[in-house]
Formats: sequence, C-alpha cells, structure tokens
Amino acid sequence: MSSFKRIFSVVVITVLIGACSSANIMPMNAQSTDTASSIIIFRPSAMMAMLNDMVVAIDGVEVAVLQDKQYVTALVAPGKHTISVRGTSGLESELSFNTAPSETLYFEAAGSANNSINFIPGSVFLKSNFYIEPADSFDSSGLTMININYK
Repeated sequence: MSSFKRIFSVVVITVLIGACSSANIMPMNAQSTDTASSIIIFRPSAMMAMLNDMVVAIDGVEVAVLQDKQYVTALVAPGKHTISVRGTSGLESELSFNTAPSETLYFEAAGSANNSINFIPGSVFLKSNFYIEPADSFDSSGLTMININYK
C-alpha cells in the first residue's frame, strides 16, 4: 500500500470515528399538561451540516439527538429554562428564556456551512458554528418528529 493510501485511510477512519455522536439521552420530568409550556426545537435542512448530529439538552438534561430535517417537542413547567445544542465536534450553543403557562415557543437549531469541517478531531471553530435561536413560527412539513421520553 502506498504511503498516500495509508495516510488517506487513517484520515478517513479518524474522521468517521470523530463524527460519531456521543449523547447521554435521559428522560425528562413529566409535566402537568394543563399548564405545561411547549418547546419545539427544529433542525431545517442544512446541506453542509447534515451529517453532523445535534444533541439537544433542556435544563442540562440531554433529551434528543436531531439529525437533518427533524424536530422535537418538549413539555416544560412554566418558568426559566435553558436549552442547548451541541454537535459531534463538541461545540455548543446555549439559550435561556422564560415560558408562561400553556405557551408554545419555537427554536431553530442549526449549523453554519463550516460544520462539514468540524468532523476533523481537534478542529477549533467559533461557537457560532452551532446555534439555537428563537423562531417566530414552525412548519413541520418535510420534517420528522423525534420523541422525548418522560419519567
């Protein structure tokens, strides 16, 4: 095997191993549906970042892994909450907010075009490569719902 092929093989294997998402998905505390607020976190199509899973955490608990064109709905108690997303590269974006009883809030979780490069282990990029931000609305057309487990 030539030196180039050997190096190329090592790089490919390293990239594939580095692209694996490690998530510790845990169930959320169940909420009374009478007053619970709904949080919808969606990930639209992003061609450059589509192979990079995004781990979603609510109040520090990892609750779902979103892939391209997926969304998750979580019921939370009214009050202050923090949601975060992180990619397989470990980069994370976090957002805190307040919810009112029976309110529905929408958040877009996405990544920039640089995310295809984030598969390289040890790569250092700005946190803004992964982001979560409020959205005014949500259209589930073409998206697949991911379920959250509750205790």
